[in-house]
Amino acid sequence: MAKKRKTTRGKKTAPSKSQHKLPAGFWAQVGAVTLIAVSILYIVAWFGAGGPVLDWVQQASLNFIGYAVYVLPVLFVYLAVETFRAENNKPPLIMKFATALLVVWFAGLFGLMKNADGHATGGWIGAMLNDNMMLPMVSPTVGGFVYVLLILVTTLFVLRVSPFTVISKLWSWMSTNLREEERTNKEIMQKANAEDKASSGIRLKFGGSEKDKKAAEEKSKEIGEIKLNVGVPTESTEEEKPKPRLSSLRGSVQQDKAAEEKQALVAVNDPNWQAPSLELLEKKQKPADPGDVQQHAQTIKDTLNEFNIDVEMEGANVGPKVTQYTLRPPSGVKLTRITALETNIALNLAAQSLRIEAPIPGQRAVGIEVPNIRAADVRLYGILESKQWKTNRQPLSFAIGKDISGSAVVGELNKMPHLLIAGQTGSGKS
Repeated sequence: MAKKRKTTRGKKTAPSKSQHKLPAGFWAQVGAVTLIAVSILYIVAWFGAGGPVLDWVQQASLNFIGYAVYVLPVLFVYLAVETFRAENNKPPLIMKFATALLVVWFAGLFGLMKNADGHATGGWIGAMLNDNMMLPMVSPTVGGFVYVLLILVTTLFVLRVSPFTVISKLWSWMSTNLREEERTNKEIMQKANAEDKASSGIRLKFGGSEKDKKAAEEKSKEIGEIKLNVGVPTESTEEEKPKPRLSSLRGSVQQDKAAEEKQALVAVNDPNWQAPSLELLEKKQKPADPGDVQQHAQTIKDTLNEFNIDVEMEGANVGPKVTQYTLRPPSGVKLTRITALETNIALNLAAQSLRIEAPIPGQRAVGIEVPNIRAADVRLYGILESKQWKTNRQPLSFAIGKDISGSAVVGELNKMPHLLIAGQTGSGKS
């Protein structure tokens, strides 16, 4: 009889219970988020908007570490950020210890100070540190210096930066500033020399014949394709001795008696009267600083080229307050296309504002007025020495100022029943 086979079945293993594992650095990230939340709650408590619980926490913190409590949000947020950045969300232990030590040093530093009530502002930590260690050895002034030094050294540990790195970066920053200052001074000297050379060969429209003006314009300095017309007088141009003052005014009264009788108001009725000397007036005039005229002109041209407007830059007129860049647009281009780009041009020139005159009256050109970096002084002496004043024969003439090209503007009261001076606040209307 055949034997029965015994079949052995493997024992079934009990299913293992599923285990939920937390990701690496989970609790460190929770702690970082908690630090940020605590920082926000501290800031809310500063303004008294946190309720009784936060008010109690704020007062307890003030009693414990004093005004160092106002440093806690910054340190907590920094620790949270470093926790997220660190490998496995574990910042070095030395950084945590240095952060806690930094709070102690701040408490000690504030403990040397007193509030309006005469109480120290360092809390219990600051009082214990100063009464038992710092003040028995040194004065409060020296103690404050020691605390500042300890704070700086501890901050290096918190930031994990070596002193050599800090010193090298500080030295590099100082060297860069010195080089920029030297380069700026050099550019200013070059501009000043260029202005002196240009002004020495130009009469600036204060006198002389038309032939002299043309000769002066031919000698004027050209910067690349931009012809620079310096219309603002400088100190060198004011050194010339003036002619007899206001002789035209007295001569007009002596020569034309009939015209004098027709005037409703007579400025001068004594033939022996002489005007006061102009030597009483201030001569020194600070020149305008238009900046890099050539670069500005190139920027204007490039900006218009970006919008398919190819213009020809003709020149620049340096006035007392603004510099007018003149350009000639090609035929067929609507001037509204240029005026619509006012904001783009101002942005590329880094100018607060500018004005586009399209077209310039009497010219087939467009003017773009850019404020000068430094405005020139317009003094009464310069107006009374100008050709416009000397050739004026009206007894009721008065000096108004200078236009955008630097030419003197003289008014006649007998021809203007009303005078309107327009301009924004602070522009010099008075």
